[in-house]
Amino acid sequence: MLRVNKQLINTIHFMVVIFLIFGGLFSSFISKVFGMNETTFLMVHFYIIIANILHWLTNGNKCFLTQWEYGNNSSFGFFTSITNTLGIELSDECMNVLCYNLLILLAVYSLNKLRRLQQN
Repeated sequence: MLRVNKQLINTIHFMVVIFLIFGGLFSSFISKVFGMNETTFLMVHFYIIIANILHWLTNGNKCFLTQWEYGNNSSFGFFTSITNTLGIELSDECMNVLCYNLLILLAVYSLNKLRRLQQN
């Protein structure tokens, strides 16, 4: 696999996570910063979440960034590093359920916000 600076991958991973978690919540502000229509931004946010879920499902519940950062066979990952830092240890199965449900919740939030924008 391509050798890439671990800190660079960690930074990119962090930015992707921030976008996924906060993109829908702060869509009006972020879309203005990037000069986008908020409706377009929310659609992009929603589709990226769906693509992320499909990627995890087709890649053994692993993100390719995690594989680059921690290795293919590691059960350690980006979210695991965050929870461990907070002193929370979760099984791989529990972590997968948590991550998938979080993304589904964020996708539903973005869709609901998009629906409300289109009604106005």
